[in-house]
Amino acid sequence: MWDNAYCYINAKMQLARERENHREGKGIFRSAINAGTLGLLSGLIFGLIGGIIDGLSAGLITGVISTLLMSMLSNAGIACIQHFILRIILFCSGHIPWNYARFLDYATDRIFLQKVGGGYIFVHRVLLEHFATLEPWELE
Repeated sequence: MWDNAYCYINAKMQLARERENHREGKGIFRSAINAGTLGLLSGLIFGLIGGIIDGLSAGLITGVISTLLMSMLSNAGIACIQHFILRIILFCSGHIPWNYARFLDYATDRIFLQKVGGGYIFVHRVLLEHFATLEPWELE
């Protein structure tokens, strides 16, 4: 009986996690949370060690520096930085709008795209093939 209840609860939790993972922007948001958590934990640990060894001001400085370094130089922090820089470059060059999710939802409302999980697909095969055959200079 307990095995069945455990399997049922475990399956429900797994379905909830899968639904949560399919929302757009969730991956980069999770990376930012992970980077911040790692940075704060390392800042706390190194700040306490620095405070014990060299006093309060050294502990605060060590904590702040280690928080910034660990959150930015972790894999999650690097992914967030790369994502943000790529968005800035594409926006400034005029290739994408700043609010990309709103643009994709607009295209979904106009039945150019269909939302599938956390991504989008073209509804019309002919439109997909047309965009796939365009050369970059023809898009401008």
